[in-house]
Order: sequence, then C-alpha cells, then structure tokens
Amino acid sequence: MTSTIFGIADRSVVEIAGQDARTFLDATLTQRIADLVAQTWRSALWLDLHGAPLAVMDLVAPDAPADVLLAIVPAELVDVVVDGLGGRTFLADARLQARDDLRVLVVRGEGASDIAAAAGAAEGTVGRLNGVLVLGRATGVDLVVATDDVPAWLERLDVPGARRVDALGLRARDIADGVPGWGCEITAPHLPEEVGLLPTHVHLDKGCYPGQEAVARMWMLGRPRRRLARLDVTGSAIAGSEAGEGRDRTLVTSVAGPHALGFVPPAVQVGDRIDGEGWAAVVAGFVGEAREVVGHNPGMTRRRDRT
Repeated sequence: MTSTIFGIADRSVVEIAGQDARTFLDATLTQRIADLVAQTWRSALWLDLHGAPLAVMDLVAPDAPADVLLAIVPAELVDVVVDGLGGRTFLADARLQARDDLRVLVVRGEGASDIAAAAGAAEGTVGRLNGVLVLGRATGVDLVVATDDVPAWLERLDVPGARRVDALGLRARDIADGVPGWGCEITAPHLPEEVGLLPTHVHLDKGCYPGQEAVARMWMLGRPRRRLARLDVTGSAIAGSEAGEGRDRTLVTSVAGPHALGFVPPAVQVGDRIDGEGWAAVVAGFVGEAREVVGHNPGMTRRRDRT
C-alpha cells in the first residue's frame, strides 16, 4: 500500500461557466457551492427526488476566472451532467460543456505526497505544478492535464518505485482505500448516508435541493437500513456475493484481492465476521466513519439519539 501507482482516470472534465454557476449548483447539488473559493474543491451528489444518486462529481474552483468551475465526473456521466444537469439552468447564467481538451491523471502512494508538497495542494485544495491543476486528496492527488500533454506527464510520473496501472488498477486502489465507486456503491437505491458520503459530499445546513427531504429524514428521524463497510475477504467473494437474508443481508459490491466494499446490516460492528457460501469477510471499518458530518447542529436532538 505504500508504493506509488499512477494512471489515466476513467473520468472526464465538464466546464461550468457563468455568473450564476455557483448559485445554480448550490441550489441543485447536495454540497454547499455558493461559497466555494478559488483554489479549493468539494465533492457533491446530484440526487433525484427520492435521494438516489443521479451523478457524483468533484467541483473545482481554479484561481481564475472567478465565474468558471470545473466538474470532474465519471466518464460515463458526461452527457448526463452536460445535458441533464445543464437542462435545469432555466434562466440562470450557467453554461455546461465537456472539456475534451483536459484529462485526469491519478497518483496514489508515496509519490503523491511529493507532488502535493511541490504544488502546495493540501487535502481539499487546488495547487499548480508547471501549469497543471493538482487536487489534494486524503488518498493522493489528481492532476488535470491538457490532453496533448498526457504522454509527457505519464513519462514524468514513471520514476523508480512507481507503477503505471489502468483504470481497473486505479479502482482496485480505491477499493483498498475504502472509496465508493459510481455504479457500484454510489447507485440507486442507496442514500448518501448509507454509502458513508455525508461527511464528504453533503452539507446538512444549506438551502433546498432535490432529494434533500430524503437525506434530512434519514439523518433526523431514521437510521440507515444498511452501511457501506470496508471488508477483508477470503474465498471466492465477487461483486454481487450475498450472505444472510432480509434485514440481515450483506451484499458485496466491489472486490480487489483481499479487499472489498459491501453493504452490511446496521447492527454489524468492526471486527465482526460474515460468512457467505464459499467466502467470508471481516469488517475492517465503515466508509466515512472517521469524518465529521458538515452542517450538523450538535445541539439538536435527533430521534435516533433519544433513549
């Protein structure tokens, strides 16, 4: 887990320009975007009215110009974001277009720390290195590179101790790091809290947005019906493997070697063992558990907190 890996991410860049870009996104997405300042980025979800995800993205505010944001989205969601989200702008001055001239490179491991330090990109901030945007993450860095410059950057990243991997290799690292993936964990009918995304993709104290009622109802009045766990697996577990039934059902959603992600019943705790047919798993942790939920008023008593 300490060696450096790098590669071209299966993600695309969408530009959102216009004086109403921030307010439009703030009213549509789960994250607070209106106060997104230059040289920072935040993750967000676009939900349907029932709280199920329609898209996931990272919203990046470069240093200039002030009325242009970049959305980094799974490549398969470009048309959904440009046409679907873009079709909701109505009279707002917010224009969405795919930026085919930009690609996203991912670096994870020890070498990512060196790049982050050189670019001045701490977690949640945007730095620059030789004209390239560098997004600092807890798990490494992402580079937004001109498409024509990608070969040169891949050569530059190919240093002793580093290994280039494909999109599947990058996904395997995400699974080991406990990062949910689009279409695997971030998918209907799972609500953001069930996927562990409240701390990173949702702001609980902002204006209304589609799906907010479902998010708030679970946070204030209910409990997650399932939780996304990091699993250490043995045997023949694959994506789709199940154990138990009904409310006690476990569903494995992603597997990479001995590491996996899966939805487990709410009563399951770290260290518990789950036995399936031909496979077993031990719960190593839960996605999002170590992060503070943004926007929550700790002085407000939720129904789930009452004795």
